Amino acid sequence: MPGRSGLEILTELKKANSDLPVLILSAHPEEQYAVRVLKAGAAGYLTKVKAPNELVDAINKVLAGGKYITPSLAEKLAAENRRQTPSDCRTTTFPTAVIRSCA
Repeated sequence: MPGRSGLEILTELKKANSDLPVLILSAHPEEQYAVRVLKAGAAGYLTKVKAPNELVDAINKVLAGGKYITPSLAEKLAAENRRQTPSDCRTTTFPTAVIRSCA
C-alpha cells in the first residue's frame, strides 16, 4: 500500500473495532511479517503465493471465529516455543487454543 504499511492499517482497524476479524493477504513471506501481524490482532496471514489454494479455507476459518495460519507457520511457532527458557514461560492464545509455552 502506498504510503502506509499493512501493520499500520491493521492497528487502526483493530482500534476502531477490536472484534473485526482481519485476514492479511501479503506479498511478503510469512517469515518476515506473519508473527508480527498476528500479535497485532490479525486473525490470519496468507501469502499471495499460497492464496490460490488456501484463500477460501482461510476466509471461512476467520469468518467462523478462528485463526488461520499455514502449517509451515504453525511449525515455526512450535519451534520457537520449544526454544524458550523457563524464564520465558507464558500462556498465549496462538493459534486458537490456549497453549502453555513451557512444560
